[in-house]
Amino acid sequence: MRTIKNILLTLLALVIVVGGTYAAIQWDAIVGKWQTEANREVFKQTITYSEAAASFLADSYKQYNDAETDADKNTIMEYVVMRYPNLDTNSIDNNKLRQFYNQCLNH
Repeated sequence: MRTIKNILLTLLALVIVVGGTYAAIQWDAIVGKWQTEANREVFKQTITYSEAAASFLADSYKQYNDAETDADKNTIMEYVVMRYPNLDTNSIDNNKLRQFYNQCLNH
């Protein structure tokens, strides 16, 4: 009888340890995801991000103007939206680039 009791207690302890470890891993994954998202939002507010976005838009705008077919232009516009789906255009000084981005979004 004592052996069965020890086995059951061991199994219960094992379940608690495994369950607790799993919960801790899940918690770390959730907190880690929130932290990554917070870091991403902070980065989006930096000058480096704005300059990279403006540079990308300038290059895409040039490619758009150089494109020979409507299909090529549509592909460029779709790529712009895919690359920057929710760009804050207030951080971009060039009005033509802002208009181009908005044109891409409304395409």
